[in-house]
Amino acid sequence: MSHYAAPCRGYSLAGAGLALALLAAMALGRPAAAARAAGATLSLEPSPATITVTQALTLSLVLDTGGGPASGVAACLRFDPRYVQIESLEPDPVLPQVLLTEVDNRAGTLRYEAGKLESPVAGRMTVARLQLRARAATPPAGTWLRFGSSGLATTDVVYGGGSILAATYDGCVRVEPPGGYRRLWLPLAARP
Repeated sequence: MSHYAAPCRGYSLAGAGLALALLAAMALGRPAAAARAAGATLSLEPSPATITVTQALTLSLVLDTGGGPASGVAACLRFDPRYVQIESLEPDPVLPQVLLTEVDNRAGTLRYEAGKLESPVAGRMTVARLQLRARAATPPAGTWLRFGSSGLATTDVVYGGGSILAATYDGCVRVEPPGGYRRLWLPLAARP
């Protein structure tokens, strides 16, 4: 399933993952075999992204249902709060029933769950937007916002009573100091 699973801790609402399970169960009478075979993905875009200290950046939480339908999304993210903070999370109306929005900038965690009860969604779409603020310069390779799971806090895409998540794609943000990183260029000397 996911190419990375990081622990997600610091949530006070431990039973909220149950809400997404209930949403999936409501879609039970619908054919789910095709949706599971297609395989959905969740990603953060744009990635990689580069900003400077104190700048803001908007990342999109993007769902691709893989051609099949989906009725709900749960995203559990971990990030390094030394480098970035999440200022806001704006749900997209494509999944109008928001079940949970929880950000803990001290612990470096985000949890978001949303779905659509009336009819499933299909295709590639933004399901939420995260507004980040850079706090300090990262190492040149950047810092990661990683999808993960732990206990009831699980990254997932559901339809027909089950998971259809095939993969997640983490986001990378490079925060440069004012003026950018200094580079040392050495001359290239050829030997005879």
